[in-house]
Amino acid sequence: MTSPGQQTSQADLLNRLATVIEASRAIRSQVALTICESGEMRLASRQLREDTLRTTAVSAAYRRNLEVRKTQSVLKIADALAEALSSRGYSAFVIVQPQDTATIQ
Repeated sequence: MTSPGQQTSQADLLNRLATVIEASRAIRSQVALTICESGEMRLASRQLREDTLRTTAVSAAYRRNLEVRKTQSVLKIADALAEALSSRGYSAFVIVQPQDTATIQ
């Protein structure tokens, strides 16, 4: 038995049910959108990491190549100076780091 103040009509209950169903659909839609965006973010993040690794590798290779060319340039200048001094009777030579190419067997 319900008190007169708590009586609800069938139309009111149907309105409440429709509101709950609509809210439920909106929530499910928002969750699906969030999941999709999360997946897109994971893909974008993965792509960014791959691009960063590739850029780092290219940059490191460039720096190594630049260092080799710089060393070769310095050695050419040192050899030219030693040659010029030697041709005038001075003792001159160029000392370089040993190029150890032996492999451990």
